[in-house]
Amino acid sequence: MPHVFDPGEMKKLDSPERREEMPAERTLLKAGLKPCDILLDVGCGPGYFALPAVRVLGPRGRVVAADVSQIMLSELRSRAAVAGIFNVETVLCGHAGEKLPDAGATFALLSDVLHEAEHKGPLLSAVKNALASGARLAIIEWRKEATPHGPPVEDRLDAAAIAKLLDNNGFEEPVVSELGKEHALYLSKKR
Repeated sequence: MPHVFDPGEMKKLDSPERREEMPAERTLLKAGLKPCDILLDVGCGPGYFALPAVRVLGPRGRVVAADVSQIMLSELRSRAAVAGIFNVETVLCGHAGEKLPDAGATFALLSDVLHEAEHKGPLLSAVKNALASGARLAIIEWRKEATPHGPPVEDRLDAAAIAKLLDNNGFEEPVVSELGKEHALYLSKKR
């Protein structure tokens, strides 16, 4: 089984290094998030992207934040309450996307999640089922090379593996771009 992030290491998900490499709001805009989108943030953690997304989405947008960890979801709800954010729904889901809601989302985000999934195909299929027709998908993953941070190189996915997973699970060929020194951004659409 691939390495799965330990909720006890939550501080790493909102570290100064992460904020420098991929500032949340700027990264969401680069990925194509737009006002009024319905964002499905799979593997949302404590809300690194989910909470800043509210500023991008505006008052008519909505965030559905899903994670396998009740600890992460509780932290996200606490941070949202402190910030006065009320248009974020949290969902406890399984490792293969079980219990992802049929949210009719227009945009899905998986940030540093896909490499951790033991059942990558079923996870992407569940994400696809939660998306509206023609919805967009953004995947952020560690580059498959040695970097100062991140999981072991053997747990990481290269661009060809991600493209194949997307194709096999109902998504278009991704457009790939660099995202900081350690990550890549894969943009695709539901077929």
